[in-house]
Amino acid sequence: MKDELAKTIKSIKEGEKEEFEKIIDKLNPIITKYVRAIYDGDKEDIREEYILAVWEAVNKIQYVNSDGECLKYLHTSIKNKFHELYRKQKIHRDNEVKNVGELFWDFLESSENQYSYIICVESVHQILNLNSKKEYDIVHKMFIEEMTDVEIADIYKISRQYINCIRRKYKKKLKEKLFE
Repeated sequence: MKDELAKTIKSIKEGEKEEFEKIIDKLNPIITKYVRAIYDGDKEDIREEYILAVWEAVNKIQYVNSDGECLKYLHTSIKNKFHELYRKQKIHRDNEVKNVGELFWDFLESSENQYSYIICVESVHQILNLNSKKEYDIVHKMFIEEMTDVEIADIYKISRQYINCIRRKYKKKLKEKLFE
């Protein structure tokens, strides 16, 4: 059964489309690995995206000499699709975070005087149900003082990733509460 994958690809290129299932079965562990690597979205839709990428790769591959070459080519096509989906996911998440931030500032700016501004800020902190003084201060610096993750991380001597995790958590919570 040497070069079984290469023979399957050749038969697909010759018109036997039903042979494609064999390729998907062989690549299933790789596809599953990359499906798990994407955090957002419907896993089945993401899986279909990878299968479509494999289909396109099978139709584009020019040199079908050995299983190793074919497997490498198909794996690269799946990996490239992963990077494309990851970039789209990151752009979408960044835009979502900006939109929630704009909603927050619109909400705060609707306050007419300093007293109602303070009440509004305290209400937001209560809505978010902050767990500790440290989280309260971090969220305050994010939303009220508009500090960056790096600046906040430097102040508290913690990682920027942890600050970003808190930012996403509370922006999601704020968005849910504002649109209930």
